[in-house]
Amino acid sequence: MPRAPLPTPDPDKADLKELLRFLGLYKSAENYPAQIEAAEKGNWSHLKFLEAIVSEEAALKRERSIRARLDQARFPTIKTIDSFDFAFPKSIQRGKVLAALSLQFLDRQEGFIFMGPPGTGKSHLAQAIGYAACLRGTRTLWTTAVDMVNYLQAAAADRSLHQALKTYTSPRLLICDEVGYLPFDQRGADLFFQVISARY
Repeated sequence: MPRAPLPTPDPDKADLKELLRFLGLYKSAENYPAQIEAAEKGNWSHLKFLEAIVSEEAALKRERSIRARLDQARFPTIKTIDSFDFAFPKSIQRGKVLAALSLQFLDRQEGFIFMGPPGTGKSHLAQAIGYAACLRGTRTLWTTAVDMVNYLQAAAADRSLHQALKTYTSPRLLICDEVGYLPFDQRGADLFFQVISARY
């Protein structure tokens, strides 16, 4: 829930905490006494003190941004590459997976496909790449192929398909899981193709 806007303080009368809160620096407003104490004990320079305040605010902003990206991504669970067992199956090429984690394929505007039988870790790896993308500030969306097609078919029925397509074309990284798990009819296949075509 967004904070209620604060009244504009009088710079000549307001205290530091009030001014910091007005500027949206809520973390600093709460923590500056401790920062001042640390600065006095450590004999910090003015620059170091300012860096400490700004770094704390930047870290908080980054944390909130990551949390928002993860919420937008709609992952069913959070999976990381650290929890993936590369020893099973042995056919997984670790080097290519780690290269995908660099997200350079996004810079090249390419796709990345995992193919294989069920239970080989495709979903885990895809979500791990998506998680890494969220940590780097990349807008990401996870979906299953059947959920995406069903959503688009419903949108086509109520004439909102153009808007619905933006759900899947606007994120920089779209992770479409379980492609081929359930068959599509011709209309579903056409809608799936529209998403892929529009993204390219």
